[in-house]
Amino acid sequence: MFNLFSSNNAFKNRLLKEYHEKPFIKNMAQIFVEHTMKNITPEERRRLKTMALTIEELIAQKETITAKKKAIYDVETSIGTITVKLPSSKLLADAWNFSSSMEGNKYIVYECTVTPDLKNKELQKAYGIVGDPMDIVPAIFQPGEITRIASAILDEAGYKDRIKLTLHNEIKN
Repeated sequence: MFNLFSSNNAFKNRLLKEYHEKPFIKNMAQIFVEHTMKNITPEERRRLKTMALTIEELIAQKETITAKKKAIYDVETSIGTITVKLPSSKLLADAWNFSSSMEGNKYIVYECTVTPDLKNKELQKAYGIVGDPMDIVPAIFQPGEITRIASAILDEAGYKDRIKLTLHNEIKN
């Protein structure tokens, strides 16, 4: 059995030789995990899952992370499918400064909706919106739907689940 945490240069060298020309493999850690997960003990698997992310792994994931932050999403609503983007940190800070959660949700939906363009003057005029342009949101969506749309946007922005915290144990060789 291969010990995942030992220094096995022959194995590493074989993997490097075998995969060095394949551009879809991002880093040695990925190769290492792919080829050893089938043959490691449950204890080694647990230890592998608790290893901290390295700088190299984070750099290798840059394009994926950046693309996810710029992605747009389709949301099914009572008026049809709308397209939304993820909120920026500043937008969320602004939303949390509203006096009520309903107003904050309205702001999130207004600012994050890409299509249809809720800021369009013709649309605003057609719905009789005269003062606050964000009033277009409750003019076209039900109150509960506004909350659900804002929640869906926040879920994709990482506010859905709790992040798992575990006690960090140093792994000694």
